Amino acid sequence: MKTRITFQGSLLFCFVFFVHATVFSQQHWSDPGSWPSGRVPTAGQDVTIPANRTIVLDTRTANLGDLYIQGSLIFEDREVSLTAETILLEGLLQVGTASDPFRGRATIT
Repeated sequence: MKTRITFQGSLLFCFVFFVHATVFSQQHWSDPGSWPSGRVPTAGQDVTIPANRTIVLDTRTANLGDLYIQGSLIFEDREVSLTAETILLEGLLQVGTASDPFRGRATIT
């Protein structure tokens, strides 16, 4: 399996731009209500987190197809994993911060 993580633009800019949005409407990955289909993404599915959304990864994902992060994906401080064929990042992928370091166990495949 070949995995590719692609960053577009300035990651620092994305962090500064989207950190404000993370304080407000956060939804959890494991909550079916967080997704337009009303179902948690399944194996092989392509997933987009739109620019106006913040998703908190609070579980282990299925083996996704393409993951397109335009908004924010924040890892909850626990044991979590993210598995996808391709991750395209235009927004924020956050695993802890300088003031609140991640102490859990995170795996990105």
